[in-house]
Amino acid sequence: MKKEKKEVYKEARYGRKALMVFSSVLLAISIGIIAFGICLVIEGCKSDVASSIAFNISFGVMLILLSLASGSISLVMLLTSLGMIKNNQGNVKDGNRAIGTINISKCDKCGSQLTENAAFCHKCGCPVDGTVACQCGTINNIESEFCTGCGKAIERDVSKTTEK
Repeated sequence: MKKEKKEVYKEARYGRKALMVFSSVLLAISIGIIAFGICLVIEGCKSDVASSIAFNISFGVMLILLSLASGSISLVMLLTSLGMIKNNQGNVKDGNRAIGTINISKCDKCGSQLTENAAFCHKCGCPVDGTVACQCGTINNIESEFCTGCGKAIERDVSKTTEK
């Protein structure tokens, strides 16, 4: 199980690096095309031939506008990739799946860190989401109608159950 999670992190880091490289290259290309477009506009303004003026200026402006659009997109991608996969605080059920917290869940009542298969918080005794305790002490799934330990019908006491 832990090996699979390490692979997920490895793939996520690879994806982040790939996105950073791709967006950086795209940004550099966009800047180069903008410079080329500016040169075309300048050459068009210096030209004496009418067809050359119209072509150079219109093509240069088109290149500049398209490169500005692709450059902005690549800049957003770069900034997004820089903010990806950082350590996060919180519970996995809240969507915090960053490095360092994927295996960590916290008690909804006191906030202490829970072990992987905990049914109750070790500090405050609050049941973990999705579990219900039977009178015999067996921890059962919230959807269970009968106890897996003693076979009796599970009493639904609102204070002892927490649903997802």
